[in-house]
Formats: sequence, structure tokens, C-alpha cells
Amino acid sequence: MFSSSYKILLIVILSFVLVACKDDDDSSSSSSSSSSSSQVSEIYEPTPTPTKPEIYEPPPIIPIPEIIEPVPIPPIKDRIASLTWDAPFTRTNGDSISMGEIKGYIVSYSQDIEDMDKKVFVSNDGLGSSGVVIDGLADGVWYFTVQTEDTAGLVSVPSDTVNKVI
Repeated sequence: MFSSSYKILLIVILSFVLVACKDDDDSSSSSSSSSSSSQVSEIYEPTPTPTKPEIYEPPPIIPIPEIIEPVPIPPIKDRIASLTWDAPFTRTNGDSISMGEIKGYIVSYSQDIEDMDKKVFVSNDGLGSSGVVIDGLADGVWYFTVQTEDTAGLVSVPSDTVNKVI
């Protein structure tokens, strides 16, 4: 139907048209693609992908050093000795003694039972019984005796020894 020279001419013209169209498409597609991509980015906002929640991890456990309790020091009230006694009715020789004849009592004490070197004098209260509180005692065993002194200055033998652990 068409002659071969006519076919060649048609192919050449179509080639030029296609090349020209392609250049227009590239320039328009690049400009339209940039405008269309901006339109898409305005319209399309992707949903953020859920991230794993951060899991709280506490800092490593450091062992607390063991607290060693100090040896408690007893309160002052626990470092005392409270002694009471009744007045004697007779002297060492068996004679009677009245309350008016008793001047007072000598309380001897020490941590050494053989050497009662600490002494406290307690005046006669006239009621027939007496006592004393000795404080500031150090830890250990304390020994105590009581002697009666009359108004003439005579002193009885020591009582039986008693002790207290502080």
C-alpha cells in the first residue's frame, strides 16, 4: 500500500515526533512529578510505625553492707547499785543499840572483793532502815558491804558481802 520510500519517511517523522514527545514528557513529568510528589506528601501522611515501648531497667543492685550493731552502753540507771538494809538492834558483843546511838553506815564497795577501797557514808535517818544508790559503776562484778558506826565512833564488822553484775 505505501511505497517503501514513503514508509521510511513516515518512520523518520514518527521518530522525530516521539523524541520530541519524550523530551516534553520528561520535562513535564519531572515538573509534574515534583508537583505531584509534593501534593502526595501533603495529602499522604504515613502513620508512624509503632515502636517497642522502652522497658525500664533499674540500675544493678549493689548489696548494702551489713550493719554491725554496736554493743549498747547501758543507760546510767542500769549502771547503778541500789542497796537497802535495816538498822541493827544489837552490837557485835550482843549489847542492844538504840536508833539514837547510830551515827550512820559505811558502805564499802569495789570490783576486788579483797580490797573494798571505795567508801560512802550514809547518815542515820532515824527510821530504822536505810539505803543508798551508787552510780557511775563500770561493767563487771561489784562487791558491797555495810558497817554500822555509832555516835562514839565504834564501827561494826562488815556485813556479809553482796554483789551485783553491771
